[in-house]
Amino acid sequence: MLKPKLHKASDLPNALLNNLADRLRAGPPIVPKLRYFLTFSGVWLGWLWPALVEHIQLYVFLGVVGTIGMAHGSLDHLVNQVDQSSKTGMFRFYAAYLIATACVAVVWLMAPLLGLGLFIASSAYHFGQAEIPEHPNSSSFALWTQRFSWGMALLSLPVIVHGDALFLALQDWDLQTTPELLQVGGWASLLVAAVGYFGAARLGSRTRLRGEESPSPVMPLLAWLCYAVLLCVTPPLWGFTLYFGIWHAWPALEHVAKALKLSRARDWINALLPNYLPSFLATAAWVGLASLWAPEYTVAGLLVLLSALTVPHTVVFERLYRKG
Repeated sequence: MLKPKLHKASDLPNALLNNLADRLRAGPPIVPKLRYFLTFSGVWLGWLWPALVEHIQLYVFLGVVGTIGMAHGSLDHLVNQVDQSSKTGMFRFYAAYLIATACVAVVWLMAPLLGLGLFIASSAYHFGQAEIPEHPNSSSFALWTQRFSWGMALLSLPVIVHGDALFLALQDWDLQTTPELLQVGGWASLLVAAVGYFGAARLGSRTRLRGEESPSPVMPLLAWLCYAVLLCVTPPLWGFTLYFGIWHAWPALEHVAKALKLSRARDWINALLPNYLPSFLATAAWVGLASLWAPEYTVAGLLVLLSALTVPHTVVFERLYRKG
């Protein structure tokens, strides 16, 4: 991420404009400008044909998760191989990954509400990972708090803006709540997240070394505001799909490609197929069978599976982002 060096308050507007201009000129390194085009196209589609979006958003979401979402997660073992290429190291990695996945699944079975909370917390931190990079002058506690707060603030927005729609989606979970309670919880989460974000930014600036640049909270905040507009002006699942696919999973794939030096199509195919193809086929088969024999558990099962994989995936990407 590009970071402007701010020396005084009057430099802030110019620094923001210059940083944004550099981003737009550079564009994503793999397919220039395509992310911006897809985002604006998705927003316009939601405005002009909301009925169509309501009809297709679930299928688009499943398609995004099944392709680019699963792809950026199926490379976790290769990310780990950068540090631990020995057979013993890889065995420990797979064992730890499977144990963590199984533990999260057990939590869901024993206490679904706790499992949901763990899923939200791990997702919030993972989203913040991609936006707030490591900084040598920031303490680990400040960095973790800032990342978690950024993600929680983002996840609070759909609850505030689309509380009625989310309440209808959660009725089958018997969470004993109302649309009003959901919105109150969303506002409370947003307030706590804002305090945590700016408090952590302040704490991080106090830990800087004398004479060196401190981490700036401005650019992650600007990115959050852009995502906030996206999530607020579109239906909840549609807006989240656009954010997750275009601005989270896609940049994560680019980061992995840089770390693994994947520059050719053949490199991508060789890296993805061993893990992605079996995972995709197994998930598709499970969804198909569940839809036929127990359709009421299909969505719940997918949520549990996604939650169980998010926790170890977040740990892997913590090491990846730490390397820059």
